[in-house]
Amino acid sequence: MLRCLFFGRDKFGLAAFRHLKDRGSHEVIGVVSPHLSDESLLLQKESYTLDIPFFQPGDVNEKQFLEEVRKLCPDINVSVNYPLIFGLELINLPEYSTINLHGGLCPNYRGGGGLYGAIINREEEFGITVHYMDGGIDTGPIVSQQQLPIYPSDNMDDLHQRMELAAPILLHRALDSIAAGTVISSPQADISGSYFPKKPLGDEIIDWSEPSQLIYDRIRARNPGPMNITYLGREKIVVKTASLTNYPNYIGTVGQVIGVEKEIGVVVKTGDNAIRIEQVAFGNDPAKYLVARFALGSTFLSNWRQLYIDISNDYERLLDRVEKLERNLNGIK
Repeated sequence: MLRCLFFGRDKFGLAAFRHLKDRGSHEVIGVVSPHLSDESLLLQKESYTLDIPFFQPGDVNEKQFLEEVRKLCPDINVSVNYPLIFGLELINLPEYSTINLHGGLCPNYRGGGGLYGAIINREEEFGITVHYMDGGIDTGPIVSQQQLPIYPSDNMDDLHQRMELAAPILLHRALDSIAAGTVISSPQADISGSYFPKKPLGDEIIDWSEPSQLIYDRIRARNPGPMNITYLGREKIVVKTASLTNYPNYIGTVGQVIGVEKEIGVVVKTGDNAIRIEQVAFGNDPAKYLVARFALGSTFLSNWRQLYIDISNDYERLLDRVEKLERNLNGIK
């Protein structure tokens, strides 16, 4: 039995924590969570119920927290989707070092955006990796992996559900092999692989000049949220679901509504052919998604284009005001 200091958050972390507790073959001696999201609150609540110390340090590498870890004297640190980088001192404190359960198949799809990357790259499978930490981002020696399927219509929630069922079992088996001394790890730090950081601000804006398949993949990769958005004038439109069409490839105005399908949605011109936009919501607080209904010829814009239009209009208005002011000044003279 290993004494585990558990670092986790969100549904992924909660599922792994519960599995470890239910199986009982390894002891969780402490729980660390970075912020009190809904799932972290559940982790906190269950920790208190089970009389397990709960920690929420601002920085897991700070001296005060490292002293707490020394007092607990864990055999191993277990990280599940923890969002902060562990320093070498924290990694090497326990006898059996620190392992991480990562949502992605290393060495490819390292980083917090690995699942999103797998969908938009049209992979037919994704997976989970248990690896030792080495101070890098998902670069430590691999302990175990499991491949899981991606189907053409899957969204992010489908992948999460599949992963939440498989990952706790994979983690538990990895801990068993470490405890038994039978673990065989494979180095990967020198393999270039691929890295997908968390999606940056602005990535959610639909670029209608992209091919339909990529737009569709981006939309399903962001469902259940935060969703993709587009703009009709200055009104923000949140796009939840879409589907591909059999429209031919042709040149036209990207972002323009070229078809209206009653009770289904609207067809929008893309960089190659067209995509069907089905469920949408309006504004910053989309409480209810509706069937997309927009007039034929309506044109959605990416916000940078709308910003350009707004600045251009403001510039023209400013020129008019300057010209009027100059005429008034000339009149006074």
